[in-house]
Order: sequence, then structure tokens, then C-alpha cells
Amino acid sequence: MRSKTVRGTFYSIVGQGLKNILRLGSNVILARLLTRDDFGVSLLVNTVMIGLEMISDLGIETSIIQSKRGEEPTFLDTAYSIQFVRGVLLFLLACLAAWPAAWYFKAPELTSLIPLAATGTLFRGLWPTKLHLLRRHLEVKKLMIITVGAQALSVVVMAVHAYIYRSVWALVLGSVTVLATPLLISAFIPGHRNRFKWEATAAKELLSFGQWIFVSTLITFLADRFAVLASGRLVDTGTLGVFGMATMLSTLPTAVGGPAVNAVILPALSEAARTDRSKLADGFHRARAVVLPLLLFVTLGLVLWAPAFFGLVYKPEFRDAGWMTQLAIIGTWFGYQHDAWSRGLLAVGISRPLAVANAIKLVFTVVLALGGFYLFEFPGLILGSCLGAASGYLAISYALAKAGMSPFKLDAKFGLLALVLGGVGSQVPIHLAPLLGLDDYLWLSIVTGLVFLIPAGLFSAKRLKAQLKKK
Repeated sequence: MRSKTVRGTFYSIVGQGLKNILRLGSNVILARLLTRDDFGVSLLVNTVMIGLEMISDLGIETSIIQSKRGEEPTFLDTAYSIQFVRGVLLFLLACLAAWPAAWYFKAPELTSLIPLAATGTLFRGLWPTKLHLLRRHLEVKKLMIITVGAQALSVVVMAVHAYIYRSVWALVLGSVTVLATPLLISAFIPGHRNRFKWEATAAKELLSFGQWIFVSTLITFLADRFAVLASGRLVDTGTLGVFGMATMLSTLPTAVGGPAVNAVILPALSEAARTDRSKLADGFHRARAVVLPLLLFVTLGLVLWAPAFFGLVYKPEFRDAGWMTQLAIIGTWFGYQHDAWSRGLLAVGISRPLAVANAIKLVFTVVLALGGFYLFEFPGLILGSCLGAASGYLAISYALAKAGMSPFKLDAKFGLLALVLGGVGSQVPIHLAPLLGLDDYLWLSIVTGLVFLIPAGLFSAKRLKAQLKKK
């Protein structure tokens, strides 16, 4: 298990890294072909689709990974049947939601774009359970090939369509391609061939486990996407498009590390829970000791270099995404730990505290984000959302402490280090540039960023090496 976990972590991080390099590279290219408003409308489409996905999430994949029956054909076929029905209902619901969404966000394009995006749910509903079994067996290399291949094909589709038509449809077609590709590739993967089947016992287990995940993800969507849901009414689509750019970069730690957690940490902890429960807490703490140094290094890189990235690589109209990223990364820090550490609870089949923690997060996010917008306009809305994420992290940490897996001590050390280095490092070039007679601090921020990142990287590498050496 240790060997599979190490290999799985490596392939997952490499795969997600490649996937997000493709995503980021295509974003730079598309920003030259499309407008701020196009990206704003695309963000609204994605928000609606993510919302529908999350409010109907039954935790099928997690159930297959966690359940003792996860290898039985009858259990898998029942899971497949539930997944397919969900996909069809989700498509129909999206079509019905298109016009209300267009009215709420004052974007008439959504009436046609949302049904197009919803076709991806039909493809996903047909994903065979052998894809989920790859995660259960920690076959992360195969998953890496599938996800990277899907992203690469998506980049080609988006770039070609955007170059020819210069339309937001390119972005939506890209998201559909990402969901359709795994279904095509799965035909070449050996394993159980699913049939539509319904076993009452299996269905009861799947649906009962998923009921709290359903509640949890519904609340999570409202909390995580409240900034976009509110901004869709409070700001123009151009500003929303720039914020979408910032969100893409600020959530990079989650985009890279989140799937690694799902692909490796959850199955490994679930295995420990099934075989030797006494080792679960130790495995949880060791996993965090590996993740936190990496999270620190990536977060600092984003904070220190985001303004230069958007200011020097993108068109001037996207420059504000730099400071937006620096604010939004605060929410990513707490949100990533919230999502990753909650796997410790899911590994032992506890899902109710997730819904409670996310409810707390939602309440604080709504109050603080709207209050922040009232006091400080859009920057205040972003910061208020970040503080809401912090409240959710504290709630999930309390639940973990009750389960004997308290994360507070180590998290506090790395959090304080990130706050000090990120806060000081981001301000140094701004105040130093006038003293050096520079009109712009962007190039200087690259140099000062290295000054802070090199020691942080050495510290993270030392901590990571020490953990990996432990038996």
C-alpha cells in the first residue's frame, strides 16, 4: 500500500500538473482570441453546470472506493444505473434552468449555451464503473493518461473553434469534450462491462452514503460559488471574466492537489480503515505532512508572481486579475485543507459533519461577502468569501479532532508561515520600485519573488524529504 500510495501520488501530481499546464496555456491563447465578456459568460455557464452537478452529487465514486462491496458486479451495475439516471435528469434540469439563469444573470446567451454544456452530463452518466475502480486500486497512471488526453483534445477543440469563429462557444465545447473523451477511452480499458441492474441492498447503501454528500455538496456549491453568483448581478460580465481568470490561477493548488487527494489519500485511508483502524490517524497526519509543504510552496509562488503573470503575459484588460488572485488565494488555502482533510472522515464512512461544516461556511460566506461588497465593493466581496472559507475549515477541523485526527497544530505553523512570507513578499516590490526609479513593479516582483521562494522551497523540500524517508 505504501508503494502504491507513493507511485499514485507521483502520477497524480504529474498528471494534474500536465493537465493544468495545458489548461493555463490554452487560456493564454484564448485570451488573445476572445474578450473579457466571453470569459465572463463562460464562467456563468460553468457555474450553473457545476451547481447542478454538485446539488445532485450522490457520491457514487466515493461509495465504490470506500465500500467493502466495491468489487462486486451487482453493486457496480447498480451504481452505474443510478449514475446514468442522474445524468439524464441532470441534462433535463439544465435545459429547464437555462432561461431562469439567463434572466438572473442578464445574459441571454445562456439559453443556448447551458443546454450545450449539459450534453457533457449525458456522457459522464455513461462512464463505466471500471474508471472508478482505477481509483480504488490506485491505478493513477492510467487515470493520468485519460485525464491528460481529455484535456489535450479539449485544448485543440477550443483553439480551433476560437480561431475560426471568435465565439464563447469555443469555451463551452471544450468543457463538453473533457467529459466525452473518458467515455471513448474507457472502451479500450479491460474490466467489468456494466449492465443496467438494480439491487435494493446495493442501492440502499449507495443512496444512504450519498445522502449527506448530497446535502454537503449542495451547500458547498453555494458557499464556494457565492462570489460568482453574487457578482453576476453586481458587476458586469467583463469584470466577471477577469475574476474568472484570477479564480483559475488561485485555485491551481486545488486543481493539482485535489485530484491527488481523491486518487491517493482517500483510497489509502479507506484501506487503512478497512484493515487496521489503529493506523488511520497516523496515516492521516503523515499525508498532511506531505501535502502542506507542497501547498505552501505553490501558494507563495502564486501570491508573489500573479501580478507579473497577468500584467506581462495577458492583454492589459486582464491585468486586474493579478491582485484578484492574491486575495482569492486566501480562500484557496483554507478551502483546500477543508476538502482534503475531510477525506479523513469519508475514509471511515462519516459524511454528516461535512454538511454541517459546509453549512457554517455558507452562512459566514454570504454575510461576510455581502458585507464586504457594501464596505469595500468587489475586493471586499472576494475577501469576505475567503473568510467564509476559513470558517468552514475550522468547523471540519473540529470534527476531525473529535474523531482523533486533529489537524490544528501543524496547519497553524504552515498557515502563519504562508501569511508572513506572502504578505511581506507581495508588498516589497510595490514599495521598492519607486525607490529604484521604476515606473512599474512587475519585473521587479519576479526577482523579489525568487528571494522569498528559494528559501521557502528549500524548507518545503526538507520537510517533504523527511516525511518520505519515514517507514
